[in-house]
Amino acid sequence: MILDTCGYAGWDVFERLLPYVDEFYYDLKHMDEKKHKGLTGVSNGIILENLKKLSEKNARISVRFPVIPGCNDEMENLQAMASLIDSLHGRHELWILPYHRFGIGKYEQMQKNYLLPDTMPPSGERMEEIREFFKENGIDAKKQ
Repeated sequence: MILDTCGYAGWDVFERLLPYVDEFYYDLKHMDEKKHKGLTGVSNGIILENLKKLSEKNARISVRFPVIPGCNDEMENLQAMASLIDSLHGRHELWILPYHRFGIGKYEQMQKNYLLPDTMPPSGERMEEIREFFKENGIDAKKQ
């Protein structure tokens, strides 16, 4: 079984699920706590801690990084993410995912404000630059 998660749950939840999960698809949006909270509304502390604990338990993890232009594609964030992934136990692949605008209609249906109405998906060239950055830093990065 594959569990797709942002990691925002108590460790006890992951610990109970660990025997049943073959692979974790683990989303990382931003490494800086303040910026993460601004993007998602929550701290990334528990998210990063759970990722480290899963790697210590030798869980199979595919880190998924949704690239959001102007929000999390700055070099400082990329460097911090590469450093974190490099520090994890075992080898974990990284999937870089381009931001998409598919959720706008859902927000309209729910009569909620979409917080990134002017944000456009990253170019193919930018996605390749980011993939190359991670590859140069020893991270097995793949584009979706």
